[in-house]
Amino acid sequence: MVRLFAPVQIFFGMGLLALAIAAGAILLATSQPWLGLDLGLNDAGDAVIVERSEGPSNGIAEGERLTAIGPAAGGAGVPVTPATIIEEPDQLSDFDTLDAFRADQAMIAAALRTGPVTLTLVGAEGVTRDVTVAPDARRPLTDLPGVFWLQVFVGLSGMFVGAWIWSLAPSGRPQAFVMLTGLGLAISATAASVYSTREIALPLDAYQWLAPLNLLGSLTFGAGMIGLFLGYPAQIGPRWLALFQAGVIYAWFAGAVTRLIPDYVAAFQLPIAVAMLVLVGLILTQFWRARRSKDLPARAALRLFGLSILIGAGSFVGLITVPAVLGLPAQLSQSYAFGLFLICFIGLALAVRRHRIFNLEIWSFRILFFAAGALLLIALDAVLIYGLALDRAPALGVSLFLVAFLYLPLRDGLARRLARWRGQKPLERYFRDVSRVAMTKDAAQMQAAWDDLLQGMFEPLAVEPGPEVVQHAALEAEGVDLVLPPIPPIASRRLKWGRGGRRLFTDVDVQRAEELVGLLAQLIEGREAYETGASEERTRIARDIHDNIGIQLLGALHSKDAGRKDVLIRETLADLREIIDNQTGPGLDLGNLIADLRLELTGVLEGAEIAVDWPLGADLSGYSLSPRMAHTLRSVLREAVNNAVRHSDASTVGVYFTVSGDTALVDVRDDGRGFDMGEVTDVGQGMRNMQVRVSALGGRLNIGPARDDAERPGTLFHVELPLIEIGMADDIPEAAQ
Repeated sequence: MVRLFAPVQIFFGMGLLALAIAAGAILLATSQPWLGLDLGLNDAGDAVIVERSEGPSNGIAEGERLTAIGPAAGGAGVPVTPATIIEEPDQLSDFDTLDAFRADQAMIAAALRTGPVTLTLVGAEGVTRDVTVAPDARRPLTDLPGVFWLQVFVGLSGMFVGAWIWSLAPSGRPQAFVMLTGLGLAISATAASVYSTREIALPLDAYQWLAPLNLLGSLTFGAGMIGLFLGYPAQIGPRWLALFQAGVIYAWFAGAVTRLIPDYVAAFQLPIAVAMLVLVGLILTQFWRARRSKDLPARAALRLFGLSILIGAGSFVGLITVPAVLGLPAQLSQSYAFGLFLICFIGLALAVRRHRIFNLEIWSFRILFFAAGALLLIALDAVLIYGLALDRAPALGVSLFLVAFLYLPLRDGLARRLARWRGQKPLERYFRDVSRVAMTKDAAQMQAAWDDLLQGMFEPLAVEPGPEVVQHAALEAEGVDLVLPPIPPIASRRLKWGRGGRRLFTDVDVQRAEELVGLLAQLIEGREAYETGASEERTRIARDIHDNIGIQLLGALHSKDAGRKDVLIRETLADLREIIDNQTGPGLDLGNLIADLRLELTGVLEGAEIAVDWPLGADLSGYSLSPRMAHTLRSVLREAVNNAVRHSDASTVGVYFTVSGDTALVDVRDDGRGFDMGEVTDVGQGMRNMQVRVSALGGRLNIGPARDDAERPGTLFHVELPLIEIGMADDIPEAAQ
């Protein structure tokens, strides 16, 4: 499905509709004539008394009973009874009583509109008097009570939350039903706010519109909730059942307003109670199904969202509707009871926040806060303009004060916080963040850091897993999605709606994404190369310590000559320095190297009480070895002797060294118990090191029996190493393990 509007645009559209509904209620409430009276019931509840007077009625004493009101020009006054100021006319007992109430309201409203009226008052001493009052043409905005604004706020809140959910997935049925509940609450609450907070009367045509709208909004809220829980979190029954129940509810509404349903309570109160019972049953059914299927996320969401619906809407029905059905008075003022619906939508927002219902992530709150803040700016402007339009001297001064010291600083601060700089930051600004991602070793943390970086650069509404086969950044869904390729170990990513849902992605975003991906790939490659080099260096140091330091310390351990021990320890320290320096320095003479090794290793063997057969052999002087070649030869000989001392149980070890052309031939043999290489399953670290060292220099190492003896075949290490010039030796790479 191709979307024509971005989420923010949909939200703004529905938000403007909500503001229009609220503005209509405010205009209708303030367009009525104003006496300046606050009326209430006496302690017995059988008479209407004046609780406060101001403006046109200033001077009327508080506590006087108002018994009638009529035109001052003459004519019968309309009796004022407790039913005259009833908050919710729908709670009257039947259609005849309702018609009589509306007729009295129409006459009082007509008298107020035609000019001065006569109020019949009874004082505390029982003295009756008539007072003529000329009502103002309009009710001041400041005279609207707090419960009026509470109901308007509840309606706006429901509409905003419903629009928020729906704007993010307008094609989803559950989201559409959430929007329906918000629209229904906005219609019902704002319609009730006008007639429930009237000063004394409204015209007949106002009631003919407001009462059906209140019922329509209430039933729409019920239809939306029933439709929602028929399909979320699991489908209950066929999909057409949600539309069918809505049709039944609206048919009931048509029967109520046309009075095809003759019973007043059955027409106006019973459908709300029935809808609530059905809703309770659906919520319990969804919870039972989620528990049976062991759907833990659904159960957790239902506990929060479903419980908030039962508490909010259920409390309203239990305190207002059920008593009316039973012929009892309401247990709470309906104006205040509308505030209970806020619990429903607070629970919905918390369910999105904690349990991601409707597949919405935490990012979805951003569009709510952004659009709500922008709509707040519009509302502030509208209120200020309305205040400046009032023809009162103090209004101008107060408005100018608010503009200069409160409104403009507040608006400027909000605008700065909500505005997003549309220009692109240079890629260099993100180099440190990209480096931080590349240097993160843990794959999960690297993925999270990459997602945070994409969030900061492109401000998408969502960052989701993308296809793994993509090679380059690309646009999808006509710019709704920006797909980024994987950069192992980072997975592919799909960004949805750029700049917080305010625009589609463009080719510029694709180019920047490609640059970002290329930069990260280079940094990850560099880090891996560094780690490989560091790992090879650690392996080299560990190998050298094992092959060289061990045998020297072993010789010092077995030596009985204290002076010899000191010499071996000093040589060990020298070798440690050489290992750390990585064999850098001038070349070594082969003859001198063999002579030093002969002296060192003979001492080790004699210290272990093993006889040594190491003839001087051919003249080896004149052969110069690179530091790497010398180190390899030294390490191999030391490890072969170390193996004989520790494992062979030999009585004699022989070392024979010759040169054949450009190849050095080394044999180390013993007369110990030997071993069969074919039967060895776990070759020691020393033998592996010997093989790696010799192979790295292009040589060969063979290990086998030294003689044909079944009981003590001994062991032979045969090594062939090419004698390479010093200049060539530096080109030989260090072998990786």
